[in-house]
Amino acid sequence: MGDALESCMRLLEFFPREEVDDYAVRQLRQAMADHMQSKRPYIADVAFEVDGRRCTSLLEALAEKDWEGRLMLRFFSPSLDQNWDYNRPTRLIRVLKGGVGVMESFDYNPYTIQKWDVQQGIQRDEIRLRAHFTKFFVPESIKSHTQRAQSGEELVYASGLLTPEEMWHKVRSGSAIPLQVRLCAYTHTTRYAFEIDLPRGKLLRDFRGGVLQVTGKHIRSAQECYAFDKLLASVYLPENVRKAFVTVFERTDTTVFDIAHALGMLDASARNTLYALVARKFVKVEGSQPREVYEANVDEITRAAAGV
Repeated sequence: MGDALESCMRLLEFFPREEVDDYAVRQLRQAMADHMQSKRPYIADVAFEVDGRRCTSLLEALAEKDWEGRLMLRFFSPSLDQNWDYNRPTRLIRVLKGGVGVMESFDYNPYTIQKWDVQQGIQRDEIRLRAHFTKFFVPESIKSHTQRAQSGEELVYASGLLTPEEMWHKVRSGSAIPLQVRLCAYTHTTRYAFEIDLPRGKLLRDFRGGVLQVTGKHIRSAQECYAFDKLLASVYLPENVRKAFVTVFERTDTTVFDIAHALGMLDASARNTLYALVARKFVKVEGSQPREVYEANVDEITRAAAGV
């Protein structure tokens, strides 16, 4: 934790001076300790090369200097015994400014014994890379924290969908310190997502992997995925609601039982979680309980994404 915490401490220098008191520093230490103690399913290590230099972590690079325009991620030591049904086996991602670059990956077939199709060789795709923060720390002084607590307000934050240079600017302009980032690589036909634990430098297994069958999985177009990701990155949704939204968008005929199984909750809680999305018109429901089905409202998602 030491190097990552040191980098986060350096990132505090970019926040308003009045918000970085002893309380904020203690809260950052606690947030990092909580993050490192949490158990997460990791499926590969991730190494970062920024502007031609290997970094111990992306946090170190963010704290060090502005981005000049070259970023490379290498994925190594993959856990082949883990479930990759909802992850793309990838060797590297290399991008320049604007997120334009290439991705080298392997095809994956969940229905075969040798799921990684290494016989076909590496598949090379031109991509556009975008990112948003899924776990983060926003420092606040004891004064700001007290005022917020007394007003009953929650500390909410949504990073928006960012190019690499926008991500650098977002962090170094004192917006938030990312602890977990979701990278979205858009090819000509679809999108692949990579959720990365930054302090550890690890690729996380998708929360559905090994839990939810791939039957019913719906491969969306790159355009639909971009609208969805832009909306997801720009509105605040509780974690379970966010995961339910991802699941419905990437499936057909999602049921309450699918969400309950994927998120490890009771059917009643899963239905309430889905109705939080129905209420915002992001998801449509058809049929009657208990066998109703849920579908992404792509028209509304596209309309809402255009306004954020």
